[in-house]
Amino acid sequence: MTTKTGTSFNLFFWFHILITILAWLGPFICDWRLMLISYSIVVLQFLIFKECFVNRKHAMDEDEDATLYSFVFEKFGWQPNKKKLKTFIRRYAYILLAGITIVWQLVLGHRVEWF
Repeated sequence: MTTKTGTSFNLFFWFHILITILAWLGPFICDWRLMLISYSIVVLQFLIFKECFVNRKHAMDEDEDATLYSFVFEKFGWQPNKKKLKTFIRRYAYILLAGITIVWQLVLGHRVEWF
């Protein structure tokens, strides 16, 4: 199935949804070392290649500042400013999540039991 924006609801789309949810829940369920490595890989991908590799696998065109986030928000009826959202996600979100991870686990001492 393909949407009008070209995004295909294939296995990679659902994988992308899963890893995005894990990125936001990760500070609370995964060890800080794993999360910092994961966030670093994502940030380096954006810095070096200027794109998300998983977007390509489910036919999302980034030329119009589309991201998985903007696509999902639009499906729920909210029309975000795609350029600002993409900038926030690519420049700040994963650094913010890394900070949350460090504060939650190392500063506040919450121990994770899963990974």
